[in-house]
Formats: sequence, structure tokens, C-alpha cells
Amino acid sequence: MADASPVQESPAAWSGPLARQAVELRDSLAQVAGNPAIDKAVAGLSDALGALRSDRPRPVIAVLLGGTGAGKSMLFSDLLEQPGASPSSDAIRCHTSAPYIAVHPEDEPFLGELGGWKATRVRGPSRGVVLVDTPDVDGILKEHHAATRALLERADLVVFVTDADRRANRDLLAELSRWAPRHRWFFVLNKADQHAGRVSEIVSDWDSRLREAGFEPDDRSRFAVSSVVADDPGLGRLRSALLRERDGRQVVLSRNCAFLQTASHALGSHLDSALDRMIGDLARREAEANARLRDAYASALREPQARRAFLLVTRQAAWRHLAERAGFPLGWAAWVCARAQGLATGMLLGRAIGSGAGVLGLGLALAGGGLVALRGLLPFRRVVESLGPDFRRLTASLERDIRRDLEDIGVEKLAERPMEAPSSPEPGDAVGAIAAQVDSLVRRFWTRGLDADLMAQVESDVEQAASTVARGAVGGLAGLVALVVGNALPLLLGGWVLIRLWMAWYEANYPSLGFYTIGLSLLAASFLPGLFLLAMLLGARLNRLDVAGLVALAEQPRPTDPLRRAREGLEARRRDARRLSQSAVNRLEEVRGELDALGMGLSRRLMPPE
Repeated sequence: MADASPVQESPAAWSGPLARQAVELRDSLAQVAGNPAIDKAVAGLSDALGALRSDRPRPVIAVLLGGTGAGKSMLFSDLLEQPGASPSSDAIRCHTSAPYIAVHPEDEPFLGELGGWKATRVRGPSRGVVLVDTPDVDGILKEHHAATRALLERADLVVFVTDADRRANRDLLAELSRWAPRHRWFFVLNKADQHAGRVSEIVSDWDSRLREAGFEPDDRSRFAVSSVVADDPGLGRLRSALLRERDGRQVVLSRNCAFLQTASHALGSHLDSALDRMIGDLARREAEANARLRDAYASALREPQARRAFLLVTRQAAWRHLAERAGFPLGWAAWVCARAQGLATGMLLGRAIGSGAGVLGLGLALAGGGLVALRGLLPFRRVVESLGPDFRRLTASLERDIRRDLEDIGVEKLAERPMEAPSSPEPGDAVGAIAAQVDSLVRRFWTRGLDADLMAQVESDVEQAASTVARGAVGGLAGLVALVVGNALPLLLGGWVLIRLWMAWYEANYPSLGFYTIGLSLLAASFLPGLFLLAMLLGARLNRLDVAGLVALAEQPRPTDPLRRAREGLEARRRDARRLSQSAVNRLEEVRGELDALGMGLSRRLMPPE
């Protein structure tokens, strides 16, 4: 016989990580409010995690589940071969009002979880397995239902008992479906002697109903028995399958199977479909909100000055992105070009502000104008002012609509902006701290009176559009030619100059100052073809797109950020659910195989047939 040593409650090595993933997914799904499918998945994951929970070691617990008059108490006594072990009555309905528990004396100290129940104990015939007769689940006494369901929470194996007249009872089949994902099962058709000539027909019909519930019954898990026939073969087979001695390993496997099966059902197609619908709804609303915003942009920037200002700041930003994509050494020249583009504007601005203010005032004005130009704040200010109050009203209306949409779908928590830790200069970086303060002061001066949120929105949109324009400018064949030419010429010319210098210094024939001047001039000129080609490509794309096309390239405008964050949050949860579901299904097949070999009943398929 197998050793019935107390079961060790530490879960298998793989169940710990899966349980942690289930906790994280359950908590993240709980942030979505009011969706029945997601609420069902959250409850299912909680049930799955509950299947792993236990206070102390114990034997396998097998619970009889059935309706009033199905003959559970008589079956309980016959299985134990102890007449009257659980008294029954044909005259009194709902006769069993409290559990009857058959437990072997050596298992009694380990039964812990059931110790608090007001139950009648009888001696069980086998170590490692406890048999429990429960009150009905379809009678008029609701306290019976609660007692039975509390015991089912602790069960490792459930024996579903019915008879020919009750096999189609909807309440009982609903109770079966309720617990089906969490347990392994034996099915007993009791009182078979009353239908001796039709047993095969009745069993065939019952099998079809069990298949509708998602099971695949066979002779190892489904039994037709008679409690009044001496040496009934069905009863003998059931007793042998159910009450043979079991070791503690089967409890661990059974709990892990319940965890995996319940989690798999909780993360089934109903959850995936619900998330798909919500993601599609959010994507549609986001597209509609973005279209409204882009139309308002194009309408507000119709004036030539506003249009030129928007194109200017986009061009400057595009050159910054080109500097990152142009490679070495052309990227350096593109970086200088990006900074120098606004320099003339800044100098003119500085001269206008500083005229008549003396040399010091002119110098300060030129410096301030240069900073403003390098930041592009002047044209940004022009763009923000051009958007005007109508655009602000539209944005405010859009934000209200988005907030209502999120509340209607129940994902407002997912749309909350994550907290950002305040950045601070590195210790000892005094120059960086001073530069940041100067930059902040200049920015505050040149953007005073502007809507800060609108300014941030315009800057964000410009950066997104500029990044896409720069990527497209160097993405085709013409862009490849520009990069090859722009990088090859400076490298070849710079290499030639360095070789000449090295040879001259090696031969002690030191070149004159004119050689250095000519060399540097030629090196600087070698960048011009590449910059000219990039400027042509960039200008062509900007002219073709114009303001409406550039605004459309801003795929993540700030006002619709909440919709986007909610959609991305749901997409992340869908990925996590699919990943956990697949892991659970893969592991479940292994655990089921082990339990099948140990005769621990039948599992429900992951999804019942349509």
C-alpha cells in the first residue's frame, strides 16, 4: 500500500511563480470596473488562488454532492459498509442537516480544516482519504446549501450523486457547472435497480448531459449503482476507485490541478473577447477624438504667419532628429544646423529689443534672443497664440467627453497618469544646475501669459511630427544616397588631411598655417553636399505634408492621452492573461496525466462544447 504520510503543503516549484502572476493579474484586472466578464475572471482567479491555500497537512477530502432524495446518505453508509453510518429517511425531506465525516483515526490529527464543523464523525476504512456526506443543495433550507458549499471549498474530489429521475434537474446541473472548473469528479447514478431494463439507455442520456457540461465520462469515472442489491458490481467498483488508500502527494497534485483548471477557465475566451471589445471601443473613440483635434489644428493654423511658424518649429525639430539618424560625422553637422537655424531670428530679435540700450543692453538682448531662438520659443509662442480660445474650448470639451467615455467603459483608473519622480541634477553638477535655472528663467519669461498645458501639447505634437518626418527623409533610396555622400566625403577628405599631416610631421616637413586653414575649410565644405541633400529631402516632405499632414503625424496628442493609456493598459492585461492562460494549460496537461494515473477522478475540459 502507498504510504499515507502527512502531505507537505509547500507547492510545486512552478506553482509559486504562476500564483504570483495570478495575483498580479487579478489585482490589475480589478481596476476595470463594472464589466461582468472581467468581474467573473477576477472572482475566478481568487477561487484559483484559494485552491492552493491550506492551513495544515491533511488527507484527500472526497465530498458527496447531490440533491434531496438522491440517496447520498444510503450511498455513504454502503460505501463504508456500515449500515446507518449516515441516517437516511424516505419520509423526511432534507433529512441530512449536518455533515457526516468518515475519517481514519490516523488521519484525524491532520483533518484540521474541517475540525471546526459541527459534524458527526465515523470511522473511515482507509488512510489518506476522508469521505463526507453533505446536506442537499436544492432543498428549501438555505443553511444546508451554505454548509455544503463551504465543504466543497475544501474538497479535493467531488462525487456527484443523482438518480434517473433527477439526472436532468436544472438546479443540480447548475451546481455541477458552478464547481466543475475547480474539482475532479466521480459521477454516480444511484438507484439503478429501479430501472433495471433501461439502465444502458439512461446512462447514455446522462453521459450526453455530462458532455454538455464539459466532461468526457467513461467507466472509470461514471458508475451506475444500487444500494439495495447485494454485492452490486457498480458499488464495488466505486468503492475500489474512491476509498483506496492515498498518499499525501495526491493532495498536492489535486490542489495544483484545481488551481490550474480554475485559472484556465477564468482566463478563457469570455475574458479575451471582453478585453478585445473594450480595446476596440477605446481605439475607435481615440481615433474620433484625434480626428476632431487635427481638424481644429488645421482650422486654427490657416493664417500664413501661424502656418510659417508651425513649419519653422517643425523644421528645427526635424533637424534635431536628423542629427540622431545621420550617422558619423554628418550627424555633427546636422546638429549644428539644427541649432543655427533659429540663430538669425534670435539675433534680429535681440537687436530689436536692445536698440538704444547701450552696449551692455545690446549684448544681453543678443544673448537672450539667441537662447530664445535655440529653444524655438518665439515661433512656438506664435503657434500657441494662433490656436486661440476656440481651440482651447474644443480641447476642454474633448477632455470632458473623454472622461465620460472612460467612466462609461469603467477604465478611468487605467487612464491615470503615472507619478513621475522629480528629476534633479547629479551631485556636484553645478554647471548643469545653473544651466537648468537659466533655461527655466528664459522659458518662463518668453512663455508668460500662455496656457502651459497648450504649450506642452504643441511641443509634444511638433516633436512627434518632426521625428516621423526625419525618419521618412532618410528612409528611402534618396535618403540613403544623402547619408552615404554626406558621411563619405568628410571621412575621405578628413582622412586625406590627416595622412598628409602625419607624413609631414613624420618627415619633419611641418606644414604652414595656410595648410591648416585650407584643410579645415575643405573639411567644412565637404559637409555641404550631404547637408544640401538632407535639406532638399526635408523641405520636400514638409512642403508635401503642410500643416494638416504634419498634425496628422502626431499620433499621440496629449488631450487623448487618457484614452491611449487606458487602451494600452487593457492590451497589457490581455497579453498577461493570454500568457498566464497558456502557461496554466500547458502545466495542467502534465498534472492531469499524473492524477489520471492515480485514479483521482475526471476533470472538466477547459471549455465546454457549444
